[in-house]
Amino acid sequence: MTLTAAGPTVLGGRYRLGARIALGGSAEVYEAVDVRLARRVAVKLLLAADRGPDQVARFTEEARLLAAVGHPHLVPLLDAGLDGDRRYLVMPLIGGEDLARIIRRGGPLPPPAVARVGLALAEALAHIHARGIVHRDLKPANVLMEPHGGIYLADFGIAHAWDGPQDTATGCVVGTAGYLAPEQARGNGAMPASDVFSLGLILLEALTGRPEYTGPPMERLAGVIHRPPQIPPGLPPQWRALLASMLCPDPVRRPTAGHLRGLIASPVPMPMPVSAPAPLAAPPASSTPPEAEVYHRPGWTPGGRHRSARAGRHASGAEQAPAMRRRR
Repeated sequence: MTLTAAGPTVLGGRYRLGARIALGGSAEVYEAVDVRLARRVAVKLLLAADRGPDQVARFTEEARLLAAVGHPHLVPLLDAGLDGDRRYLVMPLIGGEDLARIIRRGGPLPPPAVARVGLALAEALAHIHARGIVHRDLKPANVLMEPHGGIYLADFGIAHAWDGPQDTATGCVVGTAGYLAPEQARGNGAMPASDVFSLGLILLEALTGRPEYTGPPMERLAGVIHRPPQIPPGLPPQWRALLASMLCPDPVRRPTAGHLRGLIASPVPMPMPVSAPAPLAAPPASSTPPEAEVYHRPGWTPGGRHRSARAGRHASGAEQAPAMRRRR
């Protein structure tokens, strides 16, 4: 890796790093140029402070999962490597914006546009669920929208095999507070139905223009546990019925992602409301909620060691950098 006073410029002898476009709890994302193939890419680097065995294992697992779950609505992995002690992933540089920014800027989306988003994400979830993987961190900020209509689910940093060993200790809650399913918020782990609930919250927010759960992380977490999502009576009947099924407190009663593909319809194709191109810039620190948060239930002390019950980021490696996107 070639270094300058400003930091790394060429990674792996191939990726010339440009501006940093995102910073998360355990990784940072750079716009870059693949000098071998003369194309623009996004490079995700594991932060120096998060290179312990657990964090490295999680980063490696993200690369393995991305390589195994190729799908038109998933951001693909182009390369992965190690340069000195720096681990990196390479993905396409997605133009456009994430869904969270689109909603904040323009408010509710038209129902046909929401249907297109829902169908794309349902197809992506059906694909990964069929391979035994749950995403665990669905939220509008992880949904990337291209101006020409491409829709992608990003950020597999805390995804895992749902029927395999948990990669966090019992009692930990991993994800983003306002978008968790109730079973996740209670620390019972995630399953495919948990992703469906989170997708329901995304679609509800896209239709109403506001997140269902707001406030500090622990307040949002408590809301998920104690207050069912409120579906506005003014929504079209078919949307109310669909959201009620997706947001059912009982995960067994929720539709599968595969079933959702048959329930969601978009009768009028509509371009997504993505803004015109703008200069590339790193997002402000407060532009999105924490990318992935780890919570401990009050009074719980793993391994006999004291852990704060306050929500926040911990050096468990469970945090995930923002998606590989080019800000527009």
